[in-house]
Amino acid sequence: MVAYTYAGTPDFGGNGSLYLDGALVAHNTISQLSGNDYDVWIGGSPDYGTDRLFPGYITQAAFFTNALSATQIQILYQAGLLHPL
Repeated sequence: MVAYTYAGTPDFGGNGSLYLDGALVAHNTISQLSGNDYDVWIGGSPDYGTDRLFPGYITQAAFFTNALSATQIQILYQAGLLHPL
């Protein structure tokens, strides 16, 4: 599971967080958002066009209206480990 959260405040230190399998692996600082309010890119970036597209498959993508906390990311990851009977 890969998850990325953005706190919504440009130039705020560490406003972006990357999680891998429910664990925080990196922070970054977004100073200015690319594109406009209508852009949604998964596996690519409007800054690079088609030069740097993810060459694989992405399943079960989800969008949330607010940045999830580390605890919420961990709960989502743990829920994905459960197998139906």
